[in-house]
Amino acid sequence: MPHTPTRDRVNPAVVDTTPKRRPPWLKVTAPVGETVAEIRHLMRGHA
Repeated sequence: MPHTPTRDRVNPAVVDTTPKRRPPWLKVTAPVGETVAEIRHLMRGHA
């Protein structure tokens, strides 16, 4: 079989590419607080 990248072998008309729901145990709350805000401000200043 010749080497072809996977995306070239997939037919997008047949494959369902809609995002799936995540299970409830996988959901994580985003970190909040003064320390996180300081770090975010620091990192965005260096972007």
